[in-house]
Amino acid sequence: MSIERSRDFDENLWKTTSEAEGEFGKYEMIDDLIESDLLINKDSLEVKKILGMPEYRDKEKNFWQYYAGMSNGFGFVDHHLIVNFKHGKVSKLEHKRLKD
Repeated sequence: MSIERSRDFDENLWKTTSEAEGEFGKYEMIDDLIESDLLINKDSLEVKKILGMPEYRDKEKNFWQYYAGMSNGFGFVDHHLIVNFKHGKVSKLEHKRLKD
């Protein structure tokens, strides 16, 4: 079991926070971002303006991946935001958790 706090998505906080600061993880904002549909139907330029550059882009499967931090508790969990594109627009967002 891991500890996952949540908070409202804040564009400026997302772009200016680094994991080295250790205050919180971007993962705390992922669920709010998904629920808000803020990125749905946005093109890649609009997504970059809101989230910044992704750490990974898969051109064949049409998705981008953003690292969003690590939570802990009874183990560690790495969090990633997956931004899926269809016909050049965001079609779906996913909160991917990779457990230790």
